[in-house]
Amino acid sequence: IIDNATPFHQHYMPSRDLLTAGLSRVERRWPDIRLVAPQHGHVIPESAVAAAFEGLKGIDCGVFTLADADIDLQHLLRIAEARTRFSEALHTVTDPSGLVATLDSILDRPESVGDCSLSVDLPDEGWVTWSRGQTGPILRAPDPGTHVITIPGRPMAVLSIEREDGTAPDPDLVQMLTDMADSVRPIVDNYVQRNLELRRSTQLRRDSLTDPLTGLGNRRALDDAIPSGAYALISVDLDHFKAVNDGFGHPAGDDVLRRVGDVLATSVRDGDGVYRIGGEEFLLVLPGAGPEPALRIATRIRAGIRALDLDGQSPLGWITASVGITVRSGAPRAEFGLALSEADAALYRSKEE
Repeated sequence: IIDNATPFHQHYMPSRDLLTAGLSRVERRWPDIRLVAPQHGHVIPESAVAAAFEGLKGIDCGVFTLADADIDLQHLLRIAEARTRFSEALHTVTDPSGLVATLDSILDRPESVGDCSLSVDLPDEGWVTWSRGQTGPILRAPDPGTHVITIPGRPMAVLSIEREDGTAPDPDLVQMLTDMADSVRPIVDNYVQRNLELRRSTQLRRDSLTDPLTGLGNRRALDDAIPSGAYALISVDLDHFKAVNDGFGHPAGDDVLRRVGDVLATSVRDGDGVYRIGGEEFLLVLPGAGPEPALRIATRIRAGIRALDLDGQSPLGWITASVGITVRSGAPRAEFGLALSEADAALYRSKEE
């Protein structure tokens, strides 16, 4: 035994975490302790038990191991080591992906963890989860088959762990993670705040590129989407639209514009752009389209607008549109303005006819 205790510094391990883990285990297994009768010293009555336990948790202490045969003690030492490593990592880890990767590495020593994940219930978005081996979150709730440890605070967030063999995780490991769950909240809050700022920025950008009445792209969006190479432009203008506003009011005119916008948006191909560039003026950008596809789409648009039931919103109960088409087989972006002028000229010729 003495030989096993030499040299001293190899076997004496400072371990306040270990004492805390041991006391937590005692409290968990025997929640109603009414008397503590130590081998040496005074009896601790029920009224002083809680205070004694809290006092013990603050003591600087250590464990003097005389042999390696105590498997339970070695397990607690590994839990204490995991607690220390986790506590140290929380000073440097700033994002959920890093937290999960670090935690996965730490937990692999005290227990063979099959999966470790962090899930956050984001406001207006729902659950997102970071798991082992993933660089970013995926949209899914915590796996119901895992052991869940709730992180205090809002929005709701949980750590989930699962053993490789599917059995319940070690209670001491769960207790360690539960004790440290509060320390994970700043990482969650930081992500939630950055996600909110990103959503606001994205929404502001989207709003700046969108016509608020029709939901179509506006002129700024068109400036950002000028094509290169082959494309076709279709210029669309509603005929006699002033009669709608003058005879039925601007609310009726706005509703007609919204419905026309729906016709345009559903008449084009995936990848085509639809923009409102004036009061009742619209432009369609068809990348890669030649004369025949452009003509088919223009014909479909005119028929769709003419088929709208506008009873009580226009003098005739319907409305028509004039269109102009221009096609570019391959042109630099600098010539887009010229192509747009050609489409407008074709539109005005159509109105005259």
